Amino acid sequence: MSGKILVLEDSQVVQKLIKQVLTLQGFEVFPAKDGAEGLKLTKSIDFDIMLVDLLMPVMDGLEFLKQLRSSKGKNSNSKAIVISGNESNLKLEDLKEYDVVEILEKPINFDQLSKILESFQNQT
Repeated sequence: MSGKILVLEDSQVVQKLIKQVLTLQGFEVFPAKDGAEGLKLTKSIDFDIMLVDLLMPVMDGLEFLKQLRSSKGKNSNSKAIVISGNESNLKLEDLKEYDVVEILEKPINFDQLSKILESFQNQT
């Protein structure tokens, strides 16, 4: 597998773990600690997929997606996967307006993430 993935996650431990796993699978991973940092990266890099934590300081994941989608610029149509440890009742339908394609609960199941990423690559 290959492609560029933005990882919006405020925990450095989780960021590093995601980066290690996805790098081994052939992805180029760009971490950001909050939505504001993520928006800066989306202006200069074309991402295939974005992993977006919902609860972050400065700018949370939903605000990041809202601003990115409304910008109609680079990455405004990139696939988004929400990752969260505190939203077990969250449904994909609840995130329809943000064009979220999948929800992953923490702790992240990397086998499940790999299958999702593989299915995205098979669609292109």
